[in-house]
Amino acid sequence: MSAATLKPNLESILMDINQYINIDQHREIYANHFEKLKIAIFTRLRSAEPFGYLFNGYQLGGSYGDNLKVTIPNEFDLVFHIRFPKNELIIVKKDHEIPGNVHLDFTKLLEKIQHKKEHETTCIYLRKWLNADNCLIVKKFQSYFQSCFTKALEDMDWHFENTQLRYHRAGPAHTIKVNSLNMQYSVDFVPGILMDQEQSVTGTNVGQWEAIPKPIKGAPKRHTSFHTSFYRQEQKLISGCNNLKNCLRMMKLFRDAHSNMSCMKSYFIKTLFLWKVRETQSKDYWNNSLSIIILDVS
Repeated sequence: MSAATLKPNLESILMDINQYINIDQHREIYANHFEKLKIAIFTRLRSAEPFGYLFNGYQLGGSYGDNLKVTIPNEFDLVFHIRFPKNELIIVKKDHEIPGNVHLDFTKLLEKIQHKKEHETTCIYLRKWLNADNCLIVKKFQSYFQSCFTKALEDMDWHFENTQLRYHRAGPAHTIKVNSLNMQYSVDFVPGILMDQEQSVTGTNVGQWEAIPKPIKGAPKRHTSFHTSFYRQEQKLISGCNNLKNCLRMMKLFRDAHSNMSCMKSYFIKTLFLWKVRETQSKDYWNNSLSIIILDVS
């Protein structure tokens, strides 16, 4: 069979497959339950101080947030934003040992707020979370959130609308597993300190970004290295790329159908497409057929 006949046949097959991806009869049930659980959790979290004072909203991320989920929405990723008073005074320093990571120096911020009554509680906790150089310690920061989530779930008696709730820490996430006879899913609540573009060490136009307290295997207990996340920039790159999401979903579906590819993370696949967006420098590229894009990116 010649290449001339292969491509039309492949395109036809891919178009047929694309009709059935991202369609699931249970999607609305899961999404509605998650929305109500999210509200219940944050209502309790925000009653704690200084959490309620520092809380600055949240953003849905991951495959569901990107509209790239290819099965039932059994995993939700949600970054909840933390913003300190005089947040712009946090000094961001490159971590020269871990590319892409940064240290957060609160020296100037503390000098500005430490004698003000309205910031008294925040300062008390900050002094617990900072090291001798006034850099934020990942483990201590995360331990505070762990106590907040545990208290919130205890107040809910570890149940919500006929589902049982379980909690554990996984990487930077505070994961709540929801379980009943008819529904099983998990939510990763990830804290992110919301930073301004001027505080980025990349030297590029990234907009607002998050410093994520992601633990590092083998790091000392008092390590202060935060992971940087530029989710808004990723969304901006993907926006308007016509067939990008269709092709990305298909590659994820292909991964899921092959057990020897189970270790391939969804974000790795997404990164391949982000690189392609930067390489092409044109939204028009994504108007190509599904077959051309998939063969090119893969």
